[in-house]
Amino acid sequence: RAGDPMAPDAIRSASFVDAGTPESALLGHEVAGVVRRALLAMPEERRAALLLRVDHDVPYEAIARLLGWSLAKAKVEVHRARATLHATLAAHAGETP
Repeated sequence: RAGDPMAPDAIRSASFVDAGTPESALLGHEVAGVVRRALLAMPEERRAALLLRVDHDVPYEAIARLLGWSLAKAKVEVHRARATLHATLAAHAGETP
């Protein structure tokens, strides 16, 4: 799946970092790692649905059609993916001094 933005290799190489200062660059890299690990831990189709919606602004109807889901399932999967990321980031923030 070369060139697939949903592939694990694409997620690993994606840049989520705004390197304004060394501290923000370091924090950005740390948070990016947390986000990447959370994305890679998700079921592939859930990750794909989230990335299609968030990164590519694909409408829920198109996500449902692409993944062979109902509209309701597409919305639920994106919601669950967002909730997973939110919980992961909240847990990480609690661990950071």
